[in-house]
Amino acid sequence: MVVAIAPGTHTMDASDTNNRYDLEATQYFYEQLFARGDTGRIVPWLAKSLDVSTDGLTLTLHLQPNVTFHDGTPFNAAAVKQNLERRTSGRLALSWMLAAITSIDAVDDLTVRINLSRPNPALPTELALGTFAMMSPTALDRYGRDYFKTHAEGTGPYILQEFRPDQFVKLRKNANYWRKGLPYLDEIELRVLPDISARALALQAGEVDLVVNLADPDLQRFKSNPNLGISVLSKDSADQWYGVINTQRPPLDDPRVRQAINYALDKTAMAKAVFGGTGATVAQAPIMGPMVNGFVRTGPYAYDPNKAAALLEDAGWALGPDGVRQKKGDKLFLNLWSQKGEIRGDFQIAELIQAQLRKVGIAANLTILDPGYWHDQVTVSPDKAKYDLLNLGWGTFTCDAEYDMNYLFKSDAFPPAKRNRPYYKNAEVDRLIELGNSQPTLAQRNQYYAQAISMIYKDAPIIQLFQLKEEIAFKSTLHGARIDPCQLTHPSQFAWKERR
Repeated sequence: MVVAIAPGTHTMDASDTNNRYDLEATQYFYEQLFARGDTGRIVPWLAKSLDVSTDGLTLTLHLQPNVTFHDGTPFNAAAVKQNLERRTSGRLALSWMLAAITSIDAVDDLTVRINLSRPNPALPTELALGTFAMMSPTALDRYGRDYFKTHAEGTGPYILQEFRPDQFVKLRKNANYWRKGLPYLDEIELRVLPDISARALALQAGEVDLVVNLADPDLQRFKSNPNLGISVLSKDSADQWYGVINTQRPPLDDPRVRQAINYALDKTAMAKAVFGGTGATVAQAPIMGPMVNGFVRTGPYAYDPNKAAALLEDAGWALGPDGVRQKKGDKLFLNLWSQKGEIRGDFQIAELIQAQLRKVGIAANLTILDPGYWHDQVTVSPDKAKYDLLNLGWGTFTCDAEYDMNYLFKSDAFPPAKRNRPYYKNAEVDRLIELGNSQPTLAQRNQYYAQAISMIYKDAPIIQLFQLKEEIAFKSTLHGARIDPCQLTHPSQFAWKERR
């Protein structure tokens, strides 16, 4: 099987990356204690089962027997302990997610006990992330960290043969894979094709079997022409397109103005214009989609320019003779920042936001930032922020609300350390999130999170826009291709091809 992928594959060290393009490759030869099903919910994988103590402070993992790493090292409790302790050191990607772990005990060869400082019911979900893959302790000890940038020793169904950054990844079947009868394919090549149109043409010409990261016109063409022998798989993802509202800068410190911005936008028409009506739906909650554990359907802000106008009037912003609202001699003028061509539809969405805000009397100056400067300019403390509105996307790659609530909405989550780019502060929201964090079960936690999400929706620190879909195209003779709606990777470890 040949898979055409976009550029961005830089390392094979799954333990030190959360880059979806790297994880696109590493998922074939590394595995985690838990995996995700098609809905985003976790399932046991290298961990056969899990027991949680009543107080939520102890997790006991029972491991799969007869599993070996590619180098012949047994997968056992000692291997899990070494991998997790390496991650809790805090020097690798996403190690902060394991901060609640105080110690790890190898109870016996196939039993691991994880001790926590606080309940963390989301931990299994986090351990399903590709970056928390199990790596051979023998190889870690023998070769050191740099070896894994271009080599791999995992437990997965394929063995890494050759890797050239941003060119290709070549894999061969693991004949000793622990799941008997799998995998089906003998070899897989992930081939980087930088041009988005070239990827579609390569699939149509039969040069590749599966393509990820395609343009909407090509996807629509494949869907509408069955004679091409190409299938398209579409799945709701955990990615949401949203706008940051800088709540620390007047007049955006007034929730009425923030709500007005949300009511002023025709999200349905925007989704149709940008994504062709099939690539996105109107978001039903701030940041989180239905596949996220903890999702609460607050509903969208309906398109209601009259209500937007009334809110602005109530906030003291009267319509001026030039069509721009004014208050005490100041015009309602906002700085809207976006990228162009970095993410699907980014500039087009920004233009539509600008045009629709103008209809209710809000003038937005649209500034396009160079990709090389974007991150540094939008990941700053409040005193250094120069934007009023940001146009960008967010992915709940854990498919769990704990990540969003603590990393995006708490008042101690301001950049640069975390990503509360709206600089949103609400003491009651903070209290509810903390209460949720201390609960031993997801169900108990989610009751507090639900109250916080409802308050966040009413406070409107973001422009709530679209829930994005993820789509891939492949030959109709290929079966078993999948989409991970959380990490936005496309696991096809167990795909197979018809002989024709």
